[in-house]
Amino acid sequence: MGTMIKHVLNVVHIYHMGTFKIPDNLLKQLTSIERKFFWGYNSNRGHNPTAWLNVCRPTEMGGLDFRDLEKLNLALLTKLSWRICSEPDSLMDQILGSKYFNTGDLNQNISAKNCSYNWNETSKGLHIVQQNYFMEITNGRKPKIWKDRWIPGMSHPHTPKNELFRFYEYVEELMLQDTAQWNVSLFSDLFDADISLKFKSLYIYSIKEDHMIWMLAKDGQFSVKNTYKMLTYNDSEVQVNGVTVNKKVWKAL
Repeated sequence: MGTMIKHVLNVVHIYHMGTFKIPDNLLKQLTSIERKFFWGYNSNRGHNPTAWLNVCRPTEMGGLDFRDLEKLNLALLTKLSWRICSEPDSLMDQILGSKYFNTGDLNQNISAKNCSYNWNETSKGLHIVQQNYFMEITNGRKPKIWKDRWIPGMSHPHTPKNELFRFYEYVEELMLQDTAQWNVSLFSDLFDADISLKFKSLYIYSIKEDHMIWMLAKDGQFSVKNTYKMLTYNDSEVQVNGVTVNKKVWKAL
């Protein structure tokens, strides 16, 4: 029965979820169908031994690892957002990105008045991308010094030692012109000693393009699975008498 839910009921609407936000009322109806099928009753009246949210928890958190349709929908929309950010030549980016994301700045304010229903929900995925991306430096033409995550070991954009230096915009401006070397003499003016050491070791490949890395994956590649897992774990802490149960406990049972 659990297999039927995971591999049939959970995947029938995958294509639609990956294209637009499913209305909340419809998500509730789909979840209700799954719940009734699992608990084995045909009418609106029936006994649920535990909340459906508990059933959808990961197995290591004491659940059955059924998919939460709302979180799955958001994870799939985040994939659309990732493509808009990482594939600037795609048709989707040319249509949606040119209207709502025309600056190409990953940290811009992406809310828009009078926007379409589809973009309003897709922008929620963009917020997740903003929190979990990293720019890998090769030639430094795309990443912005003070707005992007690009310094190894830092999970947030760096701030300059002096606000007067914010006129430096792109990472390539920190390199010696027409060379593949860092302008080391400039570092002491912009960064403290610890930060400077972190990116002096970065090797410059002038013939390659900078690209985005998904920090939730070991290989840096975006995946819906990792995104859904992150959304689920953020909302899956189990407490007994006010004490959070470590996931290792569930694995040992």
